[in-house]
Amino acid sequence: MDKIINKLLVFLLLMAVATPIFSQDSRSYVKQCIKQHGQCKAVAITQNFGDVVLYGKNGWACKNCPVELRDALKQLSERGSTINDVQLTEKGHWLVIFDGNGYKHSAGLPTAFISKLREFNLNHETIISAPFNDEGEWAAITQQHLSASSPNLLSWLQDGISSYGRIISATIVDNAVVAVYSGGFKFLGSVPQTLKNALKQSGMSVVNVRISGEHWFFVSKDGKFQYFM
Repeated sequence: MDKIINKLLVFLLLMAVATPIFSQDSRSYVKQCIKQHGQCKAVAITQNFGDVVLYGKNGWACKNCPVELRDALKQLSERGSTINDVQLTEKGHWLVIFDGNGYKHSAGLPTAFISKLREFNLNHETIISAPFNDEGEWAAITQQHLSASSPNLLSWLQDGISSYGRIISATIVDNAVVAVYSGGFKFLGSVPQTLKNALKQSGMSVVNVRISGEHWFFVSKDGKFQYFM
C-alpha cells in the first residue's frame, strides 16, 4: 500500500510540474507563429489544453490542443472556408465560427447555446462573438441580437451598450468576463489588472480579447495586437 501511495504522490508531483511546462511550450509556439506571419486575427489560450492562433482568411496554427479541434481547423482551411473565430476552454471544449455563421464544436456545450447558434445560422445572421466557459455560461452576439445563458449576464452585457455603444465581442472564462464595445470595455470578476491597464493605454480599436489566468491577448480591427503570454 505504501508503494502505491508513494507512486501516486510522485505522479501528482510530476503533473504539477508538467502543466506549466506544457502551457509554456504551446504558448511559445503560438508566439513564434505570430511573429513569423506578422499578423494575427484571434487566439485561444489555455493553461491545460494548448493554444491556437488564427491569421489571414483561414490560416491557423495550434499546439497541444484537442485533436478534434485541430482536424476541424484543417478541414475548414483545406476547403477554403473563412475561419472567423475559435474558442477553447480549460477543459478542452471548443467552438469554431466560420464563413460568418457556420460553426463546428466539441461535445459537451450547452444545448441552449448551440440552439441559439443554429437559429442565427438559419437566419443568415453573422455571428460576431460566441464565448462560453466550462461552467455553462455563454453569450451569442450578432449585429441584430444579443443572447446569454442567464438574465443577469444578459442584463450586464446590455447595460454596457448605453454607456459604451454597440457591443462588438465578449470573452467569458470561469472566473471573469470582458465585454468589448465600440466605445469602451466592461469587466466582471478576476480580470488581470495588467490587461485593464494595457487596454486603457493602447489607443487601439479593440475587437477581440482573450484571457487565461494572468495571461491575455487583444487585437484591433486593423490587425494590431498586444499580448502578455
